[in-house]
Amino acid sequence: EQLFESGGLVLLSEQLDSGDERAQLQALSALSQLSAEPVQAHAIVENGCLTSTLQLLEHPNQELRAYAAITFGNLCSAGALTPAQLQHPSVLPHLVAMLSSSNALAKGPAAAAIASMANQPSLRQSLHELGGLPGLAALLELDVETSYHAVQAIAQFAADERFRQVLPEAGAIGPLAGLLSSPQPHVQHCALSAVANLSFVPSAVGPLCQSGALTVVGQMLFSHDAAVQTMCLTTLCNLLGGNAASADALLQVGGHVALLTQLSSPSPDAQSQAAMSIGHMCRHRPAVQALLQAETVPLLSHLLHSPHPAVQLQTVYALGALAAEEEAAASAVQLAGAVAPLTTLLLSSGAVEVKQHIALTLAHTVRGSWRLVFNAGGFQALLDVLAAGSEAVQQDVSLTLAALLEDVHQRGALLADLNSISAIVGLLNSPNEGTQQNAAKAVAALAEEEAARETLYRLGTLSHVTRSLAAANTVRPDGTRGGAANPDARVSMVRVVASFAADARYCNMLRIAIQPLVAMLSAGGAEATVHVARAVTSLSGAEPNRDALRDAGALPRMAELLLHDEEAVQQAAVQCVANLGVEASDAKAFLA
Repeated sequence: EQLFESGGLVLLSEQLDSGDERAQLQALSALSQLSAEPVQAHAIVENGCLTSTLQLLEHPNQELRAYAAITFGNLCSAGALTPAQLQHPSVLPHLVAMLSSSNALAKGPAAAAIASMANQPSLRQSLHELGGLPGLAALLELDVETSYHAVQAIAQFAADERFRQVLPEAGAIGPLAGLLSSPQPHVQHCALSAVANLSFVPSAVGPLCQSGALTVVGQMLFSHDAAVQTMCLTTLCNLLGGNAASADALLQVGGHVALLTQLSSPSPDAQSQAAMSIGHMCRHRPAVQALLQAETVPLLSHLLHSPHPAVQLQTVYALGALAAEEEAAASAVQLAGAVAPLTTLLLSSGAVEVKQHIALTLAHTVRGSWRLVFNAGGFQALLDVLAAGSEAVQQDVSLTLAALLEDVHQRGALLADLNSISAIVGLLNSPNEGTQQNAAKAVAALAEEEAARETLYRLGTLSHVTRSLAAANTVRPDGTRGGAANPDARVSMVRVVASFAADARYCNMLRIAIQPLVAMLSAGGAEATVHVARAVTSLSGAEPNRDALRDAGALPRMAELLLHDEEAVQQAAVQCVANLGVEASDAKAFLA
């Protein structure tokens, strides 16, 4: 104290710069004691001892380095160094060098100083350029106080998107995962913050999962601290999203139960992240059984009624992922009553991507039983799925539509909105052959309704069908037929033509169909013959068509059908022959 009061600090500062090792040692020994008092620590800095002390931290003499480290640590602890001094170009490089120094006593104070300035973006850039990150990462595994300062700084770097990619390369992941289990809450909190931010880095996901971080985070999710819960949920979302198989580690500690608890959180963000994490887990089949046993489905189904769109969307994703893996899971989703709210969401959403998302979840849930969706939302729901679904889903739904439209009462419901017909007609041009066939069946059923035929005609359906029918009758050079070779598709086309032929408004527009229809009288198959006979008979009722029918050979072929097994075909044949008339040249054929 007397030395301090007598102005001896000036003399000590000169001794530090003297180059005399003995004098430097004496000076630093005194400074290490003086710096323990805050008032004296400030005076030491004011008398210009800082720069010399930093330089001596790397001196070859171990004792000298130790006293320098004690002095610098005391100066930092006392707050004697202003941010401007710590950040000065003459000081900052020394601080960074001390992180990797062989002088163990200097590392803690250096880490503390760097932690105090790492919250400034510009200084993080400087520290990174000086190579400070590997040194900080190495300090994470030292004593409690040093590791705390280091993890404080690392957490600031992890929160900065510019440096997240660098931290895995600096070796920070393993030590950070270890600090998640620290008994010191402040250390654990900083480590969790860093891990949560690092989980956004794709290259860090694998190492974080391998480090055991997910197990500890799963346990920490049971915490009542809202900030801890948020960071845990962020980490789980990202790690499970990048590595679904890591769900095993979460299941071992019951972390999935903590996730289910978060589904009932008052926070919409927590609910959304929990649902997303569950969806990611479901991509790992062993996790599905555990989630089913934990009654996950009813909780998720309840969230479909949430007033928050983000919660609804992530719930849709989770239910879809769950139902996609196992039939039992899909049944559970159905039994929980999820189909109706999912259908409501589909109908109420205006975003194409959201509709696609919901359509996929419905596909996984109903597994072909699209009548469940129809019962909940009618034809409009099925049409929305058609518009948003994949090619496979379109084929599935179009099959259900075709079956529904065979019922005259169901057709009446669709005809209340004639604009809906265009969506079905559009499927005739689908690249998927199965969808085309199903659409043709649906159109054939619709064509039986007078009100629908006008709309179908405006949409060009009649033209499309007659061209396809003509193409189907074309014989290629190799002997095969063109167009729709599938018997079911040809039957559907003939049904459409038969319905239009029976309508006086369109009967005279079908001359292009006469040749293929007559050809099918003898080669169309049993089911097709019924509809072909009906179509030809209707066409024969119009005088303008009769010559074309006779020229195409309709009379002898219809005559052959007079003895057909089907009564409807016989009646059609009688009427057609009567309409076309039997001339003298044909009499012998009939008499025979």
